[in-house]
Amino acid sequence: MNVRTDALARDTASPLNQGMVYPLHRVFMFGGQGCHYYQMASHLFLTHSTFREAMLRLDLIGQRILGKSVIAEIYRKGKSRSDDFSSITFTHPSIVMVQLALVSTLAAEGITADSVIGTSLGEFIAACVAGAISDTDLLAAICDQALLIEQFAGQGKLPKGGMLSALITPDERDALLAEFPEVAVAGVHHSRHVTFSGDTWVIDALEKSCQQRAFLYQRIAVDYAFHSPAIRPLKAASLASIKKYTTGAFTLPFYSCATVARCRVIDAEHFWGIVESPINFADTIDLIEASATGATPVYVDLSPSGSLHGFVKQHLGAFRAKQVPVSLTLMSLMSNDTTQYQAGVLTLKRLAKAYSESAIAQPGPQDTTLVNHSMEKTRTSVVGNNPAKNTALVFPGQASQRVGMGRELFERFRRQTEIASDILGYSIEQLCLEDPQKQLNKTQYTQPALYTVCALQYLAYREDNEVVIEFLAGHSLGEYAALFAADVFDFETGLRIVKHRGELMSSANAGSMAVILNYKAQDLQQLLNDNGITSIDIANINSPDQLVIAGPHQALEAFEGIINSLAGTYIPIPVGAPFHSRYMQPIAQDFERFLEPFTFRPMNKTVISNVTGLPHQNEMLKNQLVKQLYSPVQWLDSVRYLMGLEVDEYVEIGPGDVLTKLTTKIRNKCSPLVLGEKVIRQVPGSTESVESKVARQPAKDGLGKAFKSRWSRGDEFSSYFGLAYPHVLTLSEDNLDYSFIERAQACGHLAFQAVPWTAEAIDSGSLDSILSRLGAKRSNDSGCVGVAITHSENDKVLFSKVLTHQLNAVALTGVYGMTTELVYYRVISAYQGRFSSTPQKNKLFIRVDDPRCVQGFYQKLPQGVLERLHLQGRIDAAQFEFAKNIAACDAIILNNEEHDLEALMGINRLRVEHPELDIKIGIEGALSAPNDFTQGTLSQIDFFVSSELNVLIGESFLPGLIRQTLFSASDAFIVDLPDPKTIHFGGRAKTYITNDPAIRQRAGNAHGWLSDDQRPTLCRLLPSNYLAISEWLKVQFVNKQPSLAELSSALLNGV
Repeated sequence: MNVRTDALARDTASPLNQGMVYPLHRVFMFGGQGCHYYQMASHLFLTHSTFREAMLRLDLIGQRILGKSVIAEIYRKGKSRSDDFSSITFTHPSIVMVQLALVSTLAAEGITADSVIGTSLGEFIAACVAGAISDTDLLAAICDQALLIEQFAGQGKLPKGGMLSALITPDERDALLAEFPEVAVAGVHHSRHVTFSGDTWVIDALEKSCQQRAFLYQRIAVDYAFHSPAIRPLKAASLASIKKYTTGAFTLPFYSCATVARCRVIDAEHFWGIVESPINFADTIDLIEASATGATPVYVDLSPSGSLHGFVKQHLGAFRAKQVPVSLTLMSLMSNDTTQYQAGVLTLKRLAKAYSESAIAQPGPQDTTLVNHSMEKTRTSVVGNNPAKNTALVFPGQASQRVGMGRELFERFRRQTEIASDILGYSIEQLCLEDPQKQLNKTQYTQPALYTVCALQYLAYREDNEVVIEFLAGHSLGEYAALFAADVFDFETGLRIVKHRGELMSSANAGSMAVILNYKAQDLQQLLNDNGITSIDIANINSPDQLVIAGPHQALEAFEGIINSLAGTYIPIPVGAPFHSRYMQPIAQDFERFLEPFTFRPMNKTVISNVTGLPHQNEMLKNQLVKQLYSPVQWLDSVRYLMGLEVDEYVEIGPGDVLTKLTTKIRNKCSPLVLGEKVIRQVPGSTESVESKVARQPAKDGLGKAFKSRWSRGDEFSSYFGLAYPHVLTLSEDNLDYSFIERAQACGHLAFQAVPWTAEAIDSGSLDSILSRLGAKRSNDSGCVGVAITHSENDKVLFSKVLTHQLNAVALTGVYGMTTELVYYRVISAYQGRFSSTPQKNKLFIRVDDPRCVQGFYQKLPQGVLERLHLQGRIDAAQFEFAKNIAACDAIILNNEEHDLEALMGINRLRVEHPELDIKIGIEGALSAPNDFTQGTLSQIDFFVSSELNVLIGESFLPGLIRQTLFSASDAFIVDLPDPKTIHFGGRAKTYITNDPAIRQRAGNAHGWLSDDQRPTLCRLLPSNYLAISEWLKVQFVNKQPSLAELSSALLNGV
C-alpha cells in the first residue's frame, strides 16, 4: 500500500470526513472607505514589530507627498474609535497602509493569499497584493488622489456628498430609489444590505426618510459621493495622475467588484472605474464560489472594521458543511485587534495543518478517489465552538532550581544561551547543568539561572504549540519570565533586570523565611497578634493552607515553638533574607532607581500581579515590580482570579512542578474569584491596604443589588455620599421626571436631573422653579438628588442660583479648568456643608470628555485664586484657611463610552501622586452587566454613571429563576433589533425586552432576516424600568416565585 492509500486507511480520526472538499483556497478581502477609525490596529502597531515596521516604511512615503505623518493622525492622542475620522487626506492613505502592513505581517507568519478581492479603495489594495502595482506606487497614487479630491472640493469643482448604508429588503430599496431618483446605489454587500451615494442634500433627505420608515441605517464617515456620477468631475485629473505609475499583469487571481469579473491586467481606466462604479460585492463573491472547483474558499477579512467578514457570513452563512468556517476577520472595531489577529492566524494555520496532514495531501499515485471531508473532527481546535481548553502559563520562582535544569534547551537556543553567559560573566549552561562551584542555590545566581531556563522553555513551548495564550502568571521571580512572554521586554533586558534584582536581594541579611502548613492567612495573622509578635510578615499566600512567613531570625525561632505546640507545621527555608517583607524596603528603593531608565512595551497578554492578584496595568508596572520585593505573593488570589476567568488548564513553564501542585490544590479546595467585587484586606504585618477579590453571590433581592457594592471603592463611594449603591442615574433636559427622582432616591441612588441653562429659562423663572423643586427633595437616609448643569459664560449667576436653592449635589459639564467663580462656589458650598449631618451636602461633580482634562481638577484649590478672593473680601479668613486644604471637587465623571482602560489607569496615577485628595472617579455610559462592572472595578473606578442599563440576561446578576422567566416570556414582550451603530461593520442583532413602541416598530422591520443564532438576549431597562424591577423584586421575590404576568408588568409598565 502506498503512502497515500495507507493514510486513507488509517484516517478514521482525522479531519477527513464527508462534507467539504480541500484544499483550502485563501481569499484575502480588503475594505475601503468606511472601514476606518481612529486607533485602528493600535495594539498590533505597539506589539508586533513586522506590522510596525511596515507602517513606518509606508508612512515615510505618505509624508513625502502629504507633508504630514499619517501614523501620527491615526494614533492621535485623545482620539477614540468613536470620534469622527473623515478627512480624506488621512483616511485614504491610512486604509491602504493598515491593510498592506497586515499583509506583510501575515507573510511573516507564512500565510499568503491564493486570490484577492476588494471593495472600493480596497480594490486598489487587492491589485497591489496581486502584483499589478507596487506598494510604494499604490500609496503614492492614493495620496495623490486624496489631495486631488481636497483640491477640487476647495475650488468648488467637486460637490460635497455622502453615503449611507441600510438594512432593507429589495422592495424597500426600490421604494427609496423611487422617492429619491437623485440617489445612486453605491453597493450591494448582501441581499439585505445596500449602500446609497449622492449629494449631501439628498443623503440628508434619504436619512430622514429612513428614520420615518424605521429602517436601520448608518451614515458612512465620508464627505464625497463615491461610486456615483457625482464623483465624475474628478475623472480626467484622476486618470492623468494614475497614469504616472506603472501597472501590469496579476500574479494572483484578482476579482473585481467594479466589473464582477476575474481580471488579467489592470490599467488607469479600471482604477477610475473602481472609484465611480457601484460595489457589486455579493455578485463577485458568487463568482468566486462558482470558480472554486476542487478547492474550498476561506475568506480572510483584512479590513480594520471586520465588516466584509460580516457581509460574507450574511451572504453565504457562517459555516460550510461539517462546520468549516466560511470567513474570518483579523481586526474588528469591536475587539482588541491583537487578540482578533492571533485567533485568526491560529485558525488559518490549523486549517492548513489539518489538510497537510490528511490522507488526501499525502504523496503517492493520484488514482485514489478524491474524498469529501471537513473539519468536524477537529472543530474544537480550529474555530472554537466547544473551544479547546482555556490555558494559562505559570512560571515558578526561587526554590524550583535544580542541577540539570534546561538540559534540552541550551543547544536548541544557542544564541540566547551565549547572550546570557556574556551578560552574566560566566557560563549559564555550566551553572545549570553542573554547578561546579555550588553556586546555584545562592540568590544572585539562582535568579538569573531560573529566569533563563523559564524564558527558553517558553520559547520552546511557543514553537511547539500553536495555541493562543491569553493569561500568564509567575511566582515571585517567575513574574519576570511571564513579562518576557508578554513581550514587555526582550530576553536580554529581562536578564539584566533579574541579575540586578538577585544581587540586591542577596545583599539583604536581616532574617530568613519559613513555610507554615495547615493555617489560613487570617488565622495565622491572628495567632501572631495574639502572641504579640509584630516583627513577622506573611510573605507568600500560596494555597488555602500553605503560607510563607518572613522576619528576623530570633522572632522566627520563637514562633517555631508556638506553631509546633499547636496544629501547624513549621518548615524553615534555607534563604539568607526575609524576602517579600517590610525588611526589603531599603533595597526596593535601590531597585526603583535601577528600573527608572528602562522603557517597557505594553503587555500583549494578561499578566497577573503578585502584589494584587489582579492583572498588571502598563502604567503601574514598574511600581508593582518594586512593591513586589516587600509585599506578600498573592498566589492563591492569582489562581482564583484565573479560575474566575474560566481558565481550566495551567501549564508550568520551568523546572519542577511546584506551581502545578499548588494550583491543583487551589482548584480542588477553592471557589473562583468573580470579577466585580472586592474587599479591603490588611497586608499582614503592615498598615498598608491592598484590594483583593471575593466571590460574588447572586443578589437575592433582584437587579437593584447588581449595583450593591462588592468592591472596596464602591463601598467607600456609597458611604461618602450616603447612598445604597455606587451608581448614578441621569435624566436629560428633555426628560424632566420628578417621580423618577423620588423613586431613585428611595432606592438609594444618586440621581442627577439635567436642567436647561438658557437665558429664556432664567428670564421666565422656569429654571428657578425646577431648581426649587429639586432642592426641596434633597436627600433621605439612602439616596441623593442632584442637578446636572452645563457651564455658561455667566457662571457667577449660575453658581449663585445653585447656592440659593441648596442642592445636594451638582454635576458640572463644559468647564475645562478651575475658574474664579468655580473656586468661589467650591469654597462657599464646601464651607457650608462641612458640619452637615447629611453626607451629600453640597458635593461637586465635574464631568469631563477628555481624560487629559482630569489633571486640572485632581488637585487642591489654586492658592493664587484663593488669595485673590480673600483680598477682594468675597471669602473671609476662616473660609480662606479652610479652603487651603480641600480638593477642587468631590468627584470626576469621565465620559468613557469606549471604556478606555489605559486612560483610566493614567488617572489612577494621580491618585498615587495625591493620596490626600481622595477625589472619586466614575465612568459614564450605558452599562452592560457584567463586563462593564469587570472593566470598571479592574481600573479601580469608584462609581458608574448611566442613563440606561443593558443586562445580558444569560450572564447578568439576576437570579437564575428571573433569567428563566425572562427567557420563557412570550413574543409579545420580546423584540429583535440589530445594533444600528454597527450595521456597516456587520454588527450582530440584539434581543430587547422593552416598553418602547419605537423600538418595537423598528424591530418589526428587521425581524424577518434574523436567525436564532443572531439573537443574544439582552434586557434593556430605562431608569424607570430599572427602578421598577429593583423595588418590585425587593417586595415580591424574596418570599415567592414571580409569575410571568407579574414580571412582565414590572418590566414593561414601570411603577
